[in-house]
Amino acid sequence: MTLNFSDESRDYLTQMGIDPYSYQADLSSRFNSHANLIDSLINSFGVKASGSLKTEDFNSHIKQHDISDESEIYNHAYDIFNYIRLFKGGGRFGLFKGRQPEWEGPVVTLHTEDVPESNLEALTEGMPIYRGMSEAEFNRCLFGQSWTTNIDVAKRFAKETYNDMQQGIVAKTCLDKKSAIYHSETDSELEVIMAPQSVVSADRIET
Repeated sequence: MTLNFSDESRDYLTQMGIDPYSYQADLSSRFNSHANLIDSLINSFGVKASGSLKTEDFNSHIKQHDISDESEIYNHAYDIFNYIRLFKGGGRFGLFKGRQPEWEGPVVTLHTEDVPESNLEALTEGMPIYRGMSEAEFNRCLFGQSWTTNIDVAKRFAKETYNDMQQGIVAKTCLDKKSAIYHSETDSELEVIMAPQSVVSADRIET
């Protein structure tokens, strides 16, 4: 069964920085008929709900769909519920920054207009930036937007995020400063957020 998001859910996902069409295709291939649970979740807690969202609200909703709390779709649905909570609390930037690496939700994309003012002037053209990622992502050149000026942060991310699968790796590239859209020296991860699809190549470094 192919999932088709409602217009309301599709619009809400777009506001969150998520491509609704690639996401619905992924859900359909992974979860078949259960994928409709996600559309219901977005409508109930994203489009229609106001005020704070509690885990009890999620559990009550799930019970209506006869979903086991040990199933993959349950775990994915809870990740999306948390996406919505973060988005409601901090907008697209809050979602991007608060999303946990172990969550298996869709990619959130940021643009210049989505980020607060930051100290991009602290960055130097051509300086090395690093990203912890999986081997599969590296081989497919899926470099993403989140990088760091601190190699130890990238190493830690590679080790901790992929500890239940093949060891993660660290990618290194040289900063194209005009493509950087956010950087804060007070950020504990010294993150550099790059414009979408601006990093197209990187070197793998031994860790």
